[in-house]
Amino acid sequence: HLTINLLKNCLDKTGHYTLLGGTNESEESVSDKNAIAEQLSRINSQLSERTLRNRRTWSIVKTVLISIIIITFLIMLLSVAK
Repeated sequence: HLTINLLKNCLDKTGHYTLLGGTNESEESVSDKNAIAEQLSRINSQLSERTLRNRRTWSIVKTVLISIIIITFLIMLLSVAK
């Protein structure tokens, strides 16, 4: 137990104790985490908007291609019928 406590004290002094699951956080660290969380939230929102735009774009492309195929098929049917 003495070795574990000695190691814990050593890590606690160097600030690496938090890597091992400790809760030694300063206010600066908390504000940094809040800033990072805010930036990640913004990035997530931008990616969500981009995904929605891409879905709309591909939906329009798909509709146009299907329309071209249908019109081409109808023209072929009408030319064979004459």
